[in-house]
Amino acid sequence: MEPSSILREPRPGTLIRQAPDPATPHNHAPEHAFRAHVYGPDCPALFGYCQNVARFPGTRLCTTVIETWGRSLLAHVELPVVRFLLWLRVTPNLISWTGLWLAVATACLIAAGWIRWGGLAYILVSGLDSLDGLLARKTGRVTRYGACLDSTFDRLSEICVLLGLLIHLQLGGPMRLPLSWSIPLTAAVIGTSVVVSYVKARAEGLEIPGKAGWLQRSERIVLLGAGLMLNVADVVLIPMCLALLVTIGQRLHYVARHDRGLSRDE
Repeated sequence: MEPSSILREPRPGTLIRQAPDPATPHNHAPEHAFRAHVYGPDCPALFGYCQNVARFPGTRLCTTVIETWGRSLLAHVELPVVRFLLWLRVTPNLISWTGLWLAVATACLIAAGWIRWGGLAYILVSGLDSLDGLLARKTGRVTRYGACLDSTFDRLSEICVLLGLLIHLQLGGPMRLPLSWSIPLTAAVIGTSVVVSYVKARAEGLEIPGKAGWLQRSERIVLLGAGLMLNVADVVLIPMCLALLVTIGQRLHYVARHDRGLSRDE
């Protein structure tokens, strides 16, 4: 579905809200809650559509602020970087591998006690996540293997950083919470983040959009990165764990509601 026609050409970075298509059934259009088109200076659809499929108030707020506005700002930063990578003839899979090893190095920084620098590195390294996909589209190298590799390395990178925090806490690093709380909380965040990603992958395997809930990957990166930079990562684990549990419930609820809608139509 193309963006709605407008009377004048939008400026670069303009976000165009599109109303839902009235001809589309409600249960078959989970993306109708919010759809934005990011206009860049050279590519009219630099990052494609940023869709909110959850239709939960908290998700709309987080996705609008982090996903939509954040990506529209990053568009102006990442486009020159992608051009430079094209000039160097870098492949998208090489960026994915580089991001994974940088995440391992970030985990080592955190485990060694360089918490603030580790938090900053985590946020910067996570910015590579969009570079490989954008470079693949620019070079025409979009493959199913590359998409699978990117998603797998995203999960591994997140787990590596949390394991680095776990090692730091185990070695007696400064913390706000007792060790008997911090260790189980870190393990719980690792487990629930994996389940959140699994529910999304399983739902999409059933051809049901699974990107729903409060704490998606972008929110987790911002929350954990800010907690590390402020040296309160163990305290941040509490709201992260609770929000991840809520996100799992939201995604399962959305899949059940979508499935009931399909059953009624059949």
